[in-house]
Amino acid sequence: MRTADEWLKVAKEAADMGCLFLLLTGGEPLLHPEFKQIYRGLQELGIYLTVNTNGTLIDEEMADFFASNLPRRLNITLYGAGRETYQRLCQNGAAYDQVMNGIRLLKERNVPIKLNATLTQFSIGDFQAIMDVADGLELPIEIPYYLFPQARKANQAEPLEYRLMPEEAARLRLDIVKHGFRGSQEEYIRDLKETVTSIDSFEEQNLPEQPKGFWCASGRSSFWVNWKGQMTNCGMLEIPYVDVFELPFKENWECLLAETGSVRLSEVCYRCKYRIICSPCAASMLSETGSFGDVPVYKCEVMHAYDALLREELRRLETGEA
Repeated sequence: MRTADEWLKVAKEAADMGCLFLLLTGGEPLLHPEFKQIYRGLQELGIYLTVNTNGTLIDEEMADFFASNLPRRLNITLYGAGRETYQRLCQNGAAYDQVMNGIRLLKERNVPIKLNATLTQFSIGDFQAIMDVADGLELPIEIPYYLFPQARKANQAEPLEYRLMPEEAARLRLDIVKHGFRGSQEEYIRDLKETVTSIDSFEEQNLPEQPKGFWCASGRSSFWVNWKGQMTNCGMLEIPYVDVFELPFKENWECLLAETGSVRLSEVCYRCKYRIICSPCAASMLSETGSFGDVPVYKCEVMHAYDALLREELRRLETGEA
């Protein structure tokens, strides 16, 4: 494990080059024995900090620390909406109570919080209950419908067994959208119409030639460094990487810029009518297929299912069908 001094040396090099926003995540970042020293050192560099945590280590002392050293936001992960799901998924049912207590302590101190929840085959039944928890706490929540294939496959016989089937992932996405418009069915219908129209009005022939490089900020204006000091374009990529403890940050960043700029992503995805709702990315292409240039079929299946759900939902609402 690298020390606070080692991490802060790298952080200063990044800050000197303009790094302004930083996410501390893990694993569980609060487990680092020098977390507070690292955190305060980053703030002293003028960096705006966000922290991902599972919330189980937020006690009175840690809540006081964050209240005195306010982050931009704490993102707290919910693995379920009760003890039963936590026991099934994490083998620790009591962790749910620890998380709820931690959230209470932070809210009492006005520390900004957002909830995250990743639903799998083991927790999809908790969707509405998790939304109810977020609503009851009056906190925003983010739930992704798409899960990447697991990069760390050690001791895992079936690496995709946790992932939702395409139809389930599509239904989850529609449920998330619907929940966001729960106060106005009129706005919900308008959003559905706009999405369907954007798909139907896609004109492949008007697209310019596909440029090289990623289609997102990864390796262009953002980067990721894992616990070993391996710096990559994004957290879902293991290649290409450079070592922040071997070379100056500037050299590493320039190397990633060059690597990112030389990649050519899938031409099929670039010209697909679902691109506007799919947001295909280099990481999904590589993790799903082993190549930056191939089509992530699982995402295609999710998008086809989602398109069908959108149209059926719109038809049902416009005809007044229950």
